[in-house]
Parts: sequence; C-alpha cells; structure tokens
Amino acid sequence: MVTALTDDNDNLLSLRDVSLNVRGHAAPLLDGVSFSVSRGETLCVVGESGCGKSLTSLSIMGLLAPALSAGLRGSMEFDGQDIDLRDLASLKRLRGSRIGMIFQEPMSSLNPAYRIGDQIAEAWRQHNPGDGMDQALEMLRLVGIPAAERRLRDYPHQLSGGMRQRVMIAMALVNNPALLIADEPTTALDVTIQAQILRLIARLQTERHMGTILITHDLGVVAEVATRVAVMYAGRIVETGPVEAIFTDPQHPYTIGLMSSIPPLRGPRERLATVPGIVPSIETMPEGCRFSTRCPFARSECRQTPPLQELAMRHFAACHFAPLEHKLKGAA
Repeated sequence: MVTALTDDNDNLLSLRDVSLNVRGHAAPLLDGVSFSVSRGETLCVVGESGCGKSLTSLSIMGLLAPALSAGLRGSMEFDGQDIDLRDLASLKRLRGSRIGMIFQEPMSSLNPAYRIGDQIAEAWRQHNPGDGMDQALEMLRLVGIPAAERRLRDYPHQLSGGMRQRVMIAMALVNNPALLIADEPTTALDVTIQAQILRLIARLQTERHMGTILITHDLGVVAEVATRVAVMYAGRIVETGPVEAIFTDPQHPYTIGLMSSIPPLRGPRERLATVPGIVPSIETMPEGCRFSTRCPFARSECRQTPPLQELAMRHFAACHFAPLEHKLKGAA
C-alpha cells in the first residue's frame, strides 16, 4: 500500500489512502492514492488513459456509479473537515458549492434540451435561494462570453466548443468554490482556444485564490500551469513533487518515459521515445510494482510494492531503485 502524502500545512484538500476494489477481482482499480492540494496552487495529475485519474476525481465528487462506490475505501480532509468518501450526503453538500468540477467533454456534459442560462442557474439553485439567473448572467460575463444576455437563451448546440467549455467553467464556479477540479478541460479544442481556456482558469484561480486539480495527459499544459505534479500509473501515485523537479529530475521510470516522449523544440528531428506496452487491465495487473512489466530496470525486487519515499524536499517516488542515478549506477 502506498504511504500517504500530505506535505503542506495549509492543505485545502488531503486525499488519504483511497482504494477502489471491484467485486471478483483481487487487484484494486485505485490503490492507496494520497495527495494534497493547497489554496492557490495547481496540482496536475498526469498519466496515460486508464491510469485512474478520472476515477480519483469522481471519487472526490461522490459521482462514482453505485456498483463501483460500494468498493471505495479512504477518506479526505477538506478545509479542516474529515469526510469518509462513502458518505455521499456530505459529498453532495460539497459538490457544486465548495468543490466545482469541469468535465472532460462539454457537449455531453451540457444538457442539449435546456438553455445555457437555465443550466448555470440550476447549479446556483442547488445551494442558494433565488432563481439564479442574475448569477448566471454575471458568470457568463466573467468567463468572457460576448453578448452574454443573448447567450443566456441559447442552447448548447448554438455555441462553439470553446464557448461551451466557458459555460462549463461558469457552472463550476457560480458558487465560488474553494477547490476546482478540471478533467481534461481542453480536450478536442484547437491550440488557440486551449490557450485561452487555460489562461481563463489561471486568472479566475488567482482572483478567487482557489486550489485547482488539473487532470491532463498534455505535458505541455503541465509545464505551463502546474505548481506540483502527481504522476499516476495503473491506479497508483508513482511520483509527485514540484513541477521543476518532475521535469528536470524525474525519478520513476514511468515519469522518465513520459518526459522522453516530449518532442524537442530545437535540434534535429528524431524518432520520439516511447514507453513499450500498455497499462495493464485489472485482470492482468502484476504483483508488486505495477510498472514492472514495461520497465527497462525491472528486477526481482519489483515483485514487492515499492513505498512512496521522499528523495528531496517534497519530491517523492515509488521505485526500489530511486534515486536512479545512484542505485542503478552502483549496481551496474
């Protein structure tokens, strides 16, 4: 089991030892996931598809399907309050009020049968008195949608992808939450609109002093916006630390593989490095280190689960051979 990681005394959210078991399978989908987020900082959670990033965010929000939530274990502390992640009533009170979420695909997250203004106002009415239309109009203006009064009456299909994503941001922030979770908020957007959305989120975070969890597989986005990074692989946190440390001194073989796949901006064109293989399914999960079946450094020790250990100030990695430049060189 991976040890808990709470490395900041000003934590807004501390996730503690979250595991998700599925009936009939010995290996959990999430295994000991722990991290913390402070007010005003951006934690980027990265990893390939299938690594458990979205499952973790849905666990925080209390939005797992009933068949999955039955196997959920773990807790979180939010703004000084201890919450069992199976306490759906407590999570419902936080959801949309103290914790907002931007979902991955705005076209499927917005209801095509309701006007934009009504959908934002509904998010307000879940936690406040009044019809919420004034607040909806204010939020459309805040997120930079032109002709906001007219857009209140539009349906989702009448907006571009970038505008729909701005509506999702307006819905997530209408109740002024302390924490924002953004799950791949720039998916399917072109690079110009992507940059606009990221700048908007960063500006609103600064103005409101929110903590932010940004789930992404785009390392360019991570380099631009992250304060700290948590690298997930097969349901576990395998490395976490300040963004500078993760990019300049990665210590888990999986993180090194991810960083090696970034195309260089300068120099000769070369074939990009790849991480061979795929993320194992729950049926094929190896014992011990879950990356061992794809790791070039795997040895007999990897049949045991490595602990998440601190290598430098606030820089943790779950690898038997970390720091790699010392242990592997000595063993060569």
